[in-house]
Amino acid sequence: IQPLREDNRVAGAFGRQLAIDHADPFEAVELNLWFPDWSEARPSSSFSNANGALRRSLWEQHPFDEAVMIGEDTVWAKHILKQNYKLMYQPLGCVFHNHDLDVHSKESTNSIFVRWYWRSYVAAQFDDTYRGADVRFALSGFRNYASQSFRHLRDIGLFAQMCKIPIYEFIRQYASWLGARDQQHGYIPTGSTWLNKYFSPRPPLFIRILGAFL
Repeated sequence: IQPLREDNRVAGAFGRQLAIDHADPFEAVELNLWFPDWSEARPSSSFSNANGALRRSLWEQHPFDEAVMIGEDTVWAKHILKQNYKLMYQPLGCVFHNHDLDVHSKESTNSIFVRWYWRSYVAAQFDDTYRGADVRFALSGFRNYASQSFRHLRDIGLFAQMCKIPIYEFIRQYASWLGARDQQHGYIPTGSTWLNKYFSPRPPLFIRILGAFL
């Protein structure tokens, strides 16, 4: 909460999220990439309510939109920044965070697809600058995350898992691209409600087949 105390224009601050000891290595890569181990607080264009503090007066004026499928903190951050407030990332405030991901299970293949589909869908809905439906953006994301994954698996000695990186990243980037594209075309998946956001839309057959190789 130090950034909030030091500057009245700071609307929210969030801290670093660490992977638990037995976390799936692919989830650990994501956390390391999103929440870097910097030595001091820095301005941010995003916010995470999994480990964050925000200014109550501003939140009461513009609370989280509970109608969005996922990423209500990201939507809130976009609004706050448009009001010329600041957001800060404070890496010294750490918590362990885990989604209990296991890429080897059929259920997790589905959850990976659905999670990234809705992340991108909502981003495209509320951020005019988001390029998720651009194939070049997806390819760039594939290269970036894949290279990070290779380095992480190398560093922790899980060389046998490296062959799964292209499959995992393809599933994730395809889901992200599809979510942004569907939003741009005004398509809403059948049965998509807040309660079943973890189950809809169902991954296409070729994604489920690829998931069997994870």
